[in-house]
Amino acid sequence: MNLIKKVVTAAVFAMPLVVAHGESAMATQLNEASVLEYVTFTAKAGTDAEKLAQVAASINNNLTNVSGFVDRYVSLQDDGIWVEVVFWKDLQSAKDGLQTFLADDRNKPFLDMVNADSVKITYSDLKH
Repeated sequence: MNLIKKVVTAAVFAMPLVVAHGESAMATQLNEASVLEYVTFTAKAGTDAEKLAQVAASINNNLTNVSGFVDRYVSLQDDGIWVEVVFWKDLQSAKDGLQTFLADDRNKPFLDMVNADSVKITYSDLKH
């Protein structure tokens, strides 16, 4: 499955998270982004998908003050792969933001549910 199709799939499955944002505000915010961080991972064995989704959704509040952060969505594919799509203003903000995210103890409940060996992160330039 190519990246564009994965992003579209992620956006469709993330609709409940989208509802939490105002539609007009979201569109404006996404126009500020120039970099997409695309993360895939699996959950640790025995992790409840609904609980992981709730914890993942709550993390956006932890990122709102991170420089360059625009928006973030998490979804679960039918094959058990989780997809996290994060929009950043630029690549340096994305890389710095990842380090800030990993160091923030408030994200530990989420990170404790993720199979660290399965995490794959890529960055791409958004073409508006």
